[in-house]
Amino acid sequence: MQLLALISTAMLLASAQTAPAGFDKRADPGVYICEHTYFHGHCEHQVTALAQCNRLTDYWKLRISSFGPDQGLLCTVYDNDDCINPTRGYSFQYPGDVDLNTVGWNDRIRSYICFQA
Repeated sequence: MQLLALISTAMLLASAQTAPAGFDKRADPGVYICEHTYFHGHCEHQVTALAQCNRLTDYWKLRISSFGPDQGLLCTVYDNDDCINPTRGYSFQYPGDVDLNTVGWNDRIRSYICFQA
């Protein structure tokens, strides 16, 4: 009985340390974006040029409801195409935000810039 408890505990600890699919460390840094909250609906990992403005394609402009930078990145989103915002952008680090409604950025993102954190 104790052996069964030990095995169950070991399996639980191993699974708790595994990163969710889509959020593991990648060779090419980028952001994971989804059209719905909680990373649902159509989603995509976009490889990101660091320290440069990344403009979203027409499909993704004003459509993102979940935004997740890869581990080690700090990204700021903007509501224009040029990564400038007189009222400031909004910044994210891994694992990002599952519901952009809560921070006032749902369906507002048009561009973003990321740096190594």
